[in-house]
This record gives sequence, structure tokens and C-alpha cells, in this order.
Amino acid sequence: LSLGFSACFAQPCVEGRAIASAGRRCPVGGRVLTNLLLESLKLRHYDLSHSWLLAQDILEKTCLVVHDAKQTQIPPKPVTYVLPDDKCVSGYVAETENEESSKQSVTLSLERLIPEALFRPQDFGIPSAGVSELVVQALTAVREVTLRPYLSRLVLCGGLARLP
Repeated sequence: LSLGFSACFAQPCVEGRAIASAGRRCPVGGRVLTNLLLESLKLRHYDLSHSWLLAQDILEKTCLVVHDAKQTQIPPKPVTYVLPDDKCVSGYVAETENEESSKQSVTLSLERLIPEALFRPQDFGIPSAGVSELVVQALTAVREVTLRPYLSRLVLCGGLARLP
């Protein structure tokens, strides 16, 4: 399963060979997640549309994927991201409230769950299967007898695989 910038790909491989006809693609990747974060922040009057790389950094440092679907109904703990300034070249997650008072910052709560669009893109208005459905579709496109020994092996790669 490749979780990339432009899209996610599920590609079954048997004995080191990719089965091309079974590969599946989801158009949700890092670019879409960053754009969703930008739109969400814009609704709260933070316009970072000219700072796309900053929004990507916010996504990487503050967003998360929940382990249990029930946790998506409970807002995550708010996190404050301190924006870069003339003294600090890159932004960072504030560890204390004192840091955020003297510097420009963005506090994120529900926005931290933007990566859930990987699993349920329909909730974000994207007509596509999520990565879990993508894997199932790719696996069912291969004969079951051939695949059975490999079902317990899944390799994640790509930048989005680093999301907590």
C-alpha cells in the first residue's frame, strides 16, 4: 500500500511480482489532505493559501489517524502550532501555553482528524473508496488460492505512512 502525495495505490504482489490487473488507486493523497486542512483553517479565518508548504508542515506535525472509529466522534486534544517568524524559520508544536501567547499561532482540534479522509473520503465530498476498501478490492481481484499465504503481509510506504 503506497500512501503518496498525489494518490494512494494498493498493489498485490505474489512472490515478488506485481499483479498489474489487481492494482487499485485512490485519488486521496498528501495534496488532498493539505488542501482539506487549508479549507478547514480558512473557515476559521486563517488564510494560509499562499503558504501551502506551511499548511503541509502543520498537517505533518499536528494531524493524526485514530485507531478506533468511535474516537472520531470525540474531539481530539487541541494542539497549538506556533507559526514561523523572523527568529524561527520553521513552525513547531507548542508544549506550553506561554509559548503561544507571545507568538502567532494556530490552535487545531477537529482539524487534526483531516487524515481520516484516507479511510472515508466520502465524508469529505470525494467520491472514492478509502484505503481499507482499496486493499480489499485489490486483494479480491486476485485468485484466493494464490493469495492466501500472503494475506498477513502488508507493506506501507510513502510519506503518509508516517502519520501517527
